[in-house]
Amino acid sequence: MSVSMAIDCTNGNLTCAIFDQDIIYLDHYEATAGDSAERLAPIIQDGLQHHHIKPENIDNIISVAGPGGFSGVRTGTSFVTGFAAVTGAKIHALSSLEALALSIADPEKGGLILCALNAKRASLYFQAFTVDFVSVTEPLLLQLSEIEETLKSISIDRPLYLAGHGADFLKPHLKGHDIITEIAATRASLFGPKARYISSEKPHMPIYLRAPDAAYPKKKFTL
Repeated sequence: MSVSMAIDCTNGNLTCAIFDQDIIYLDHYEATAGDSAERLAPIIQDGLQHHHIKPENIDNIISVAGPGGFSGVRTGTSFVTGFAAVTGAKIHALSSLEALALSIADPEKGGLILCALNAKRASLYFQAFTVDFVSVTEPLLLQLSEIEETLKSISIDRPLYLAGHGADFLKPHLKGHDIITEIAATRASLFGPKARYISSEKPHMPIYLRAPDAAYPKKKFTL
């Protein structure tokens, strides 16, 4: 049996999934109030036991590593690191911006995905992707005053998909543009059918929302 798991606790929600190529065994999503550290392990344990799946049957883990709030990022990355150390599962890390884009990505759609997370301090984590999950921009840390200039530097004359809890900061600059849909958060079960897009080479390191580089405008940060 070859089974995969996906986890995202990074931005105020807890979502996790257990699946193989054909079956979703666990599809969990909830808005949390800072209790993901207490909730995550029991949810995974119950999902595994209910379907008679042994932890060592998990071959791959998709882990969303941030940017995000300290508690959520720490909970998810610590759990995944420990689980992989015990079971030997391979970790496939995503940034929160990549996870948002992956939730929408569909090469049959056409258009552009704009991902934005509120980084506090009047700044925004931002990255644009095509609908087939190709980066249009590097991940950027922008001051709110730089949003207009950044959007002008990319081609947004096509249908747009907005993703992330920072999308409201983009909307005033997108009047007249065709916004197809908007999502605020990820759902882990959506990652499975799109796993081919996920690289296994990215290091599994936590990226916190209030990172030290948040003080520096227009700085490319490492994901």
